[in-house]
Order: sequence, then C-alpha cells, then structure tokens
Amino acid sequence: MNSMDLSDKQEPLLYSVLNISEHASSAEIHDRYRELSLIFHPDKQRNDQTREVAAKNFLDIQKAYEVLSDPFLRNVYDTLGNDGLKVIWPESLRKLPSQEVKRMLSQLKWTSKHQDLRKLISPEARLNCSIDASSLFEPGFSHYRWPQRMRHRLQNISLLTWGLKYNTRRALSDKTNLLLMTRMNSRGGEAGGDVVGTIRHQFSPRLTFSATSSLFSYRTVTLDTLFRDDKIGSISVRTYLPLRKTGRVPPVTLSFSRILSAKHRWKGDLSCHFGPLPQLSVFVTASSPLALTSDASDSPWEDQDTPSTPVSLSVSGLKSTFSFWTYGVSLNPGEPKVIGQWGLAFSELAFEIKAGLQFGLDGLSWLVSGGWTGDTASVKASLSLGFLGVELDLDLYHLGQRLHVPILLSNEYDPGLAFWTIVIPSSALVLGYHFIVVPRRRRQRISQISEACQKLEEDTTIKQQTQNTISILTEPAKKRMAAEAAKDGLVILEATYGPAESFDFGSQYDLDVTIPVQALISNSQLHIPGHRSKAGLQGFYDLAPFAAKTLRIRYTFQGRIHYAEFLDDLPVVLPLADHLVD
Repeated sequence: MNSMDLSDKQEPLLYSVLNISEHASSAEIHDRYRELSLIFHPDKQRNDQTREVAAKNFLDIQKAYEVLSDPFLRNVYDTLGNDGLKVIWPESLRKLPSQEVKRMLSQLKWTSKHQDLRKLISPEARLNCSIDASSLFEPGFSHYRWPQRMRHRLQNISLLTWGLKYNTRRALSDKTNLLLMTRMNSRGGEAGGDVVGTIRHQFSPRLTFSATSSLFSYRTVTLDTLFRDDKIGSISVRTYLPLRKTGRVPPVTLSFSRILSAKHRWKGDLSCHFGPLPQLSVFVTASSPLALTSDASDSPWEDQDTPSTPVSLSVSGLKSTFSFWTYGVSLNPGEPKVIGQWGLAFSELAFEIKAGLQFGLDGLSWLVSGGWTGDTASVKASLSLGFLGVELDLDLYHLGQRLHVPILLSNEYDPGLAFWTIVIPSSALVLGYHFIVVPRRRRQRISQISEACQKLEEDTTIKQQTQNTISILTEPAKKRMAAEAAKDGLVILEATYGPAESFDFGSQYDLDVTIPVQALISNSQLHIPGHRSKAGLQGFYDLAPFAAKTLRIRYTFQGRIHYAEFLDDLPVVLPLADHLVD
C-alpha cells in the first residue's frame, strides 16, 4: 500500500460534479450519470470552444461515476477523500464487508492524522514512581491473622519519589529543531521543577550539534557534538560551559563507538570523562544467529554480495533468533566495576531476554530482564539483586507516553525472593507462549496459506503451465531413471516441494516434483545451486506463498534408501552418505 497524506476532502466534491446527495442510491448515481454524459459528450458539441469545455466536464463526470458507482471506492472516498483514491488498495480488502471496510478506513485516517500531529510537535511524557514494597516480604506481623497481616503489609507500602517529564519538539527549519522539556519531581516531601530547552542543528548527514540550557537551575550550557561515519564509527563530545566565570576548566566527555568486525557483529564502545572525577569505560558487544528451529536462516554469515531470499515468518516465532553478549569495565574513583551481560533476541516475536552481572567494591550484583517492543508500545521488566537488596523495575510505553516504576522488594540480599520473582512471571510467560501465541500464529499462517492457495486454484494458468512442463520432462526423466537403475545409480523414489514447518495442512500443499528432480540428474549426481528459491525450476511452482519451503527427496543409491530435506535457499547435493536411512 502506497503512503499518502490522508487530508480532508478537497473541492470540488465528486457528489457536486453529479449534483447528487452523499446518500444517493446506486440507481440515482447511474441515472444522473447517463443524463450528464449525454449533455456534456464532446461529440454533441457544435464548435471547438464548447467541445473543449465539454470534454473537461465529461472526464470529471466519468471519474465521479467510476468512483461513486464502485461500493469500495465510494467508501474510500467518503472516508479519506481524493487522497484515498491515489492508493493502490489490496484486492483482499475489496472482499471484506462494507462495514468492516469503513471501520478499517476510519482507523487508518485516525492513525494518519495522529502520526501527522506527532510529527509536528513530537510530544513525549515520562512518569517515574519509585515505590517501597519491602513490607510485603519482610518478616513480622506473625501475631496477626492472615487478613490482618496482609492489610498491615499493604498499608506500609510507600511512595519514595516521583518525577514527571514532558517533551515537545518543533522544527524551526529543515535542519534545526527546538526541544522543550518541563520536569517536576518530589523526594522526601520536597518538590521542585525546571524547564530545559535544546537547540539541535544538523550541519550534514554526519554532523549534528546541540546546545541545552536550564531556565531555573544549573546555570550552565551543555554542548554536544555528534559525528557519524559508516567506516570510522561515531564520535561524540560533551562539555559544560558555565554562564559565569568559575576559574575551572569545564569537564569534557568523549565517546567513541565503531564496528570492530562486521562479519562477526562485534562492536566497541569507549567513553572518557575528563574533570574533577575522571571516568573511563570500555565495552565490547557481539551478536550471532542461533538455529533454534529447523528453518533458521544462516544468512547473517553469508557473503554480503549474495542475493538474499525472502524471509518467511515461522509459527514458533523462533526462526530469527540472535544471541548477544556484552563485556566491559567501568573505572571511576567511587565505583569501579566489571560488567558482563548475555541475552537472546527473538526478532519475529519482538521479544528480548537478558541476564547480567557486575562486580565492584560492593560485591557481586545480578540483573535479569525481559521486554517486548512493538511499533507504538513496549513492555519491559528487570530484576536486580545486590547488596542494596532486591528491586523490580517496570517500564511501560505507549505512543510517546512512558511509565517507569522501580519497586523495592527487599532492603537485604535475598536470593530466594529474587528467584521466585523471576520464576513465577517467567512460567506464566512460557505457558502463554505455548497455549496462546503459538496456536494464534499457527491459525494466522494457515489462513494466509489457504488464502494464497485459493488464489492459485483460481489462477489455472500457472498450474496448466506446470503440468505441461512435467509432461515434457516425463519421457527424459524415465530414460534417465532407467539408465541410473541399470547401473545402481541415483534414482528418485519421491520428491515433494512444500511448507517447511510441520503444519496440519495435509499433502494438498506439497507439490509432487519427482519427475522434474529426476530429470535434473546427470551421471548419478544432482546439484541445485542455493541462495535462490527453487520455485523457479522447471516443473516447480509455489503452492504455499508466505511460508518457508522445503524440498524433500527420497532416493536410492547403490541399492540403498536415502532421505534428505533442503530449505528453499540452500543448495542440493546428492548423493551423500549422511542421507543414508538405516
């Protein structure tokens, strides 16, 4: 679907062209069109001047009739105006009920207007509420009955701090933006607030400069410069300039980040702070793909020049999974520490889990986190265990509005509490994935493939061409099979091409390609290059669009049965000893 500006309808209205009501029936539209087309038909005019005017009006009348006589286009025009007519709408949308189409178009219009408004001012709000809930788990209240004990524990929950930030952004020009932030906070009964402004200017696609200053406090101006380059990496410099003389050298923070190895996805980060309390931190991050399912792609390790094949979503959601790790050290006078983190990112599910530890002067601390991130919303949670106690951190985001809630569960080092705080929600998450997410994704995939196959059934051209191709290949395939059988060579017993995952679809989605595969054999060998779909081979076609495909081959070689499966973009090499069936 093409992008568009869903603005309000502009004059002249198509209803005005035909001079009918917006509630006119199909019969009224047809009658009015016939009447006006006879009046303004260019062939009815007697001179060139009126013929030119009539031709213009005749085209407007035709356009109005074509739109208003089509129920789907009329819904589009009534909801989105002329801009909606410029969009190439999918054919599947036309088959939906009229009320469903109106609902979807209205939702699209609202979403578009909301996005336009967000682009104009980019409002963002963040509410931080720090809660002390340690009374729920601390010992005591044993002399009370259970209801009274729970009531006392709940009554002792308190709000430690809260803070509210609100940001707006306004474009002053193509390269200059103004950001305004208001913030309020309260701690220990004391409240405060401030207004902060930032001017950001982009000198070039690689160089950005910004200046930030507070209206009521911190009589300094924060200057930031960021330089990005694909080969060098990114370099940022931050310094603080006081608005009055202090006799001190302003502190400076220098950060450098670059890709250390594109092939192995290694990235390095270096940060140095020069000032009264100097700091140095060095981190290395890497990621690599994991094959958690049989159809996991190894494309991240392929040559960048290799043409990529379309990636299909999987039912499990585990097809595109990556592991990542981060190691680093942070050196500062008050809190030097060594940090390590490991995690898994499930790209299809937009979900990430991470575990980490850090070791410093205060001992060993653990961190476990997980989060889901969507287009307009995200939910994240993390649990930390250290000498300060156990803390649960919740972060919720939706359309620029963020709620951050740190919850203190214990003031003491309590591994048991941390363990159950992780296990209980994790178990619920695993059960929800197994009984809700996977069945729902399976139903969606079955529906997608069934719809695609229905379209293929209606399109008899592809099927007829494939059958004709197989008919042509039948005789050569029989000759090669007889020749291979005579010398105990490579004989294809059965070959099918269909969905890679084990859906409950049945064999109707598997294409019998025994003859086309047998026809490809030469001198007891079969080789099909990889990095492209096998649907382009003679006698093949895609019976299951939107699904990863697998070529399954059962064959004999030297009188022994072999079996092999090949993903759609992987090369095929037969025979191999690994394919031998015991």
